[in-house]
Amino acid sequence: MKKIPHDPNELLSVIDGDNREIRRATRREVHENFLLHREVYAYLINSKKQLLLQQRSDNNLWDHAVGGHFPFNQNYLQAAQREFQEELGVNLGEKEFSLLGICKILSEHNNRREQRLAGVFFSQKRHSIKGL
Repeated sequence: MKKIPHDPNELLSVIDGDNREIRRATRREVHENFLLHREVYAYLINSKKQLLLQQRSDNNLWDHAVGGHFPFNQNYLQAAQREFQEELGVNLGEKEFSLLGICKILSEHNNRREQRLAGVFFSQKRHSIKGL
């Protein structure tokens, strides 16, 4: 799995509680000011019903297969597709995703608070998880 560098100046959508964009702000501004924004998380399940997770390099914890912030000009599904391609090199079509839901997540880690609406997807694909 590839480590993707984060651009602190990438423009994200700042949203209201109903998931409507109210303005745009940089990733840095979103994090520094505890602004509600969008993220996407996606999971891959193979034909053997195995779930792909990744172990994070920053804290060694297990995490979703792919995910993260996405720019204002993408929707949740487009972001899930891009994350799979960037992080795993797997190209999936729109019909290969199922939306589990969108949930609000509040977190705090190392004195950094964050709030986001996360679109959570899964994809069942005949793909060898060992090869990833």
